[in-house]
Amino acid sequence: TAEKKILSRIITALQRNHIDPVTIEPDINCLARFVCRNVSVPDDSHPLFSILSDRSGYFIMPRESFEKSKKDFAGSSIAMRSFLLGPSQDRNNILARQVPLFIASVESTEQTDLVKVFDSKGLAEVDGLSQSLGIRTEKIEMAAAAAAEPSVLADCNDLAGLAIAYGAAMACLEKPQTTDFRKDFLPFEGRKKRLQKTIKIVGCSVAVIAIAFGVYFQSALIKANRPRKLLQAKFVEEYSAVMFGKKPPAGKNWVEALKKESRRIKSVKGGQFSMTGKKSVAAKLTFVLQAFNKCAAQTNLKIDKIRVTSKNIAITGSTSSMANTLKLFDAIKKTDLTIQQQRIDPKGGRNNFSVTVVPKT
Repeated sequence: TAEKKILSRIITALQRNHIDPVTIEPDINCLARFVCRNVSVPDDSHPLFSILSDRSGYFIMPRESFEKSKKDFAGSSIAMRSFLLGPSQDRNNILARQVPLFIASVESTEQTDLVKVFDSKGLAEVDGLSQSLGIRTEKIEMAAAAAAEPSVLADCNDLAGLAIAYGAAMACLEKPQTTDFRKDFLPFEGRKKRLQKTIKIVGCSVAVIAIAFGVYFQSALIKANRPRKLLQAKFVEEYSAVMFGKKPPAGKNWVEALKKESRRIKSVKGGQFSMTGKKSVAAKLTFVLQAFNKCAAQTNLKIDKIRVTSKNIAITGSTSSMANTLKLFDAIKKTDLTIQQQRIDPKGGRNNFSVTVVPKT
């Protein structure tokens, strides 16, 4: 299953060190040889061996009886699978999830009734795994199966690697067994890759179609907005011409602003207001006369003098009493005028007053 370039580099490196390999086998094949020859299981059992190293996981299960595999490893049919393990992955969860899938994928004449587990990191929990799988689960005593000297075991950091090396050394005693991963596990991987490739192609196609639709509708929207922009530019130009160079107010209705200006111009033409609004002389006199007409008869109002300027109106006169003078002041305040200054002087039976009014701002 390895690429030709990688195998060529490995063989070249070995030959440089005066090592000429007789055969090259997958690590799981060597591990299966070690398990079948060295690991003991109860009679009449059909086991599944699960061995976890630092970076890899291995599943080994005889398709027929285990006793036959022990006697004739080369001729027996053994299902195998290997996979990579990450340093942060939960090994118990991986076993609980992958063991049932592996058992279901193997065509076997026997029913699996025993799971033998070895974890080089010692993190696999046999009791919990047995409860989750519903199958009897035991640990593999790898050191006892290897039967190596204590000094060898002391220098070994990963007993799974030792078992693989052990099985590779036993290969010279028999004809090597070939392992065709394409018949065991790669069909599933092939279907998975084809599915992933199909999903990727479909996803890219959908993305391209979505972008094309977006560009189409965006271009249609730009075309639809083009006359509106031209009309808006023309309106802004005409608005500025009418409003003496002013630009249309932001956030306000431009048509209403023009209507308001039109009403103001009509009022100015009618003589009620000047170009400055309510501060025109005619407007001031109109407000004063409105106040006089409301209370002249009630207050016995007499006006001595009215002086009109561009800023204010000064009124001098008298009423029959203080109360009537206050009524006059109230009538003035109810118009669009406000009293700026006032003076009251009771004299000769009359209540004389002098008041200065200005338009309300």
